[in-house]
Parts: sequence; structure tokens; C-alpha cells
Amino acid sequence: MTESVLTRMVALLKAAGYLVNTQPQESLKPSEMVIIMDDPVLPVETSQTYILEVKYNIQWLESNIETIPDHLVRVVTTLEGGINEPTFKVEKNPECKILGTWYRMSIKVSYKHRVVIV
Repeated sequence: MTESVLTRMVALLKAAGYLVNTQPQESLKPSEMVIIMDDPVLPVETSQTYILEVKYNIQWLESNIETIPDHLVRVVTTLEGGINEPTFKVEKNPECKILGTWYRMSIKVSYKHRVVIV
């Protein structure tokens, strides 16, 4: 079995120098990036095959407004360049929310996961 998309995303982001966590967090640490599952889209059934659209939300904190564009592009290009799945996509509408003196950055990625019932 090949590695899952999630496992590959974690490995790519760690190789790019990010401290990546896949467990939901009460609060993010400044040096931490978290990947959490977002709302999945229920399977589309085609005979014995189910196709589930899986979505992940990747979040991290930024303190310097000037570096946000560079870091955002770095995360997106790291994922787009490293995940070789035809249905994998990075949504092009990131979120930026103010949390005290930090900016919480958030991007969503998705892919279609195929499950064959035998």
C-alpha cells in the first residue's frame, strides 16, 4: 500500500522545516503547524466503488505581516509540487484571522479518496 495523502503532506511540510501536528489543538504554538480534517463530502457510489472527497485544514500562526505572503506561497507550492495525485488541490482562498498579536493563517486542501468494496 502506498502512503496516504495525509502522510505525504506531513512529510513534505516537515522536510520544508515546519513542525507539523495532526492532532486537534486547543491553541497553536508559534512554531507549530496543525493539519485537521475538515468536513468530508459524502461518498458518490458507482457500483462497488465509493469516492469520498476528503478535506484538510492546515493552520499556523504568523507574527510578521510582511512575511505572510512568502510563507503562504511556500506552503502552497510545497504541497502542490510534492503531492502527485490527480484529484489533489489546494484551495486558493486562504483565511487570515487576528488572534491577539498573531495572525492565524489557514488553507484548505482536498482530494478524492476511492474505496472499493469487494
